[in-house]
Amino acid sequence: VLNTQIINKNITISGPVTSVGFDDSGATASNGGAVILNASGTLSTTGIVTSGGNGTGFAGGNAGNIGLTGGTGISFAGNSLANGGTGTSTGTRGTFTASGGSGAVTLGSTNVSAASVVIAATGITSSGGTVDAGAGTIQLDGNTTGAINLAGALTTTNATAGAVDIGNATSVQLGAVTASSGGISVTGSGNVTSTGAMSAGSDNTLAATGASADVSVSNTITRSSNAVADTTLTVRAGNNIAFNSSADVVTNGSFKQNVILNSNPDATGAYRLGNGLTPPKKIKDAPPEYPAI
Repeated sequence: VLNTQIINKNITISGPVTSVGFDDSGATASNGGAVILNASGTLSTTGIVTSGGNGTGFAGGNAGNIGLTGGTGISFAGNSLANGGTGTSTGTRGTFTASGGSGAVTLGSTNVSAASVVIAATGITSSGGTVDAGAGTIQLDGNTTGAINLAGALTTTNATAGAVDIGNATSVQLGAVTASSGGISVTGSGNVTSTGAMSAGSDNTLAATGASADVSVSNTITRSSNAVADTTLTVRAGNNIAFNSSADVVTNGSFKQNVILNSNPDATGAYRLGNGLTPPKKIKDAPPEYPAI
């Protein structure tokens, strides 16, 4: 579906869009078809399914790709599913891409399931649901001036350093993020807040780059047992770093996890760990000790 007008023309789809492959008990199931929606204004959807058909005694079909463009934003009121069909072998997932242009991508509490997920918009929000990229990557881009605020979960089994890449945003607020075998990178020019559990199998970075920007962690950050080498957790802020009382850092597996806290390069901020950790107070100088002669 393509809106051919130049600007500000909306597309609203009040029912689900399905392009699902046929099930087949006598041969490999058929593939799902791609769904491409392009609006110069706002795009509103109520569910998209491009999954492959299921095979009985044969392979499942492959899913089609989902590609969505809204010049002034995209809103979701239903799930976006590009799953492979089941059978003697499971079909491949399709990819999911969403570009919100000058507007926000509003996922609501919907689910996204695809081979990889790329969302770029001037703001990305969710109130629940799960974005599941299977063994693919998740890339969320705030178009420089957009905030990313996710109450829903992100999950992938991708084993690369860029399994989850969230950035080019103002503030970033995260729910649960799981990259069980790969790395996580989160960057915002404003505050970065992690309220959900976070798990990575490789390096993990939380960076709030603005001079007055803080990083706040209120849940457990776990290095998973899937790590195949030593890893590093880096938390970097232009101002303060706070690990609140409900936060923790856990290392699983046989490899080391290095932890780097790097805050306030202008020395105006502070660390706060748990309910508060301060350096010991100097009472007096200890007398020197010399070896016996």
